[in-house]
Amino acid sequence: MIEVHIKDPECKKGNYGFITVACGFESEIIVVTNGSKLNAKSIMNIPVFENAATLDFIVSGADEEKAVAAIRDFFQKKKPIKAGILGAGSR
Repeated sequence: MIEVHIKDPECKKGNYGFITVACGFESEIIVVTNGSKLNAKSIMNIPVFENAATLDFIVSGADEEKAVAAIRDFFQKKKPIKAGILGAGSR
């Protein structure tokens, strides 16, 4: 299990691309924010992510190191991915 802390994730700007990133991995990826533990692969959690000042990711599974690297890379680059394409490739 690996934990990652992201401060100021910019979700309020519609930047939910980390959901698409998370869906690309077999590992279980949980987001802890605002006192809730949520599935990072679910678009149903977008309303909660919008109000998040921080996102704490808990990643556990066979490809957890690659998943953590991809999540960190996503937030370092902060490339906006529009919500309309989130369904592509999701489980």
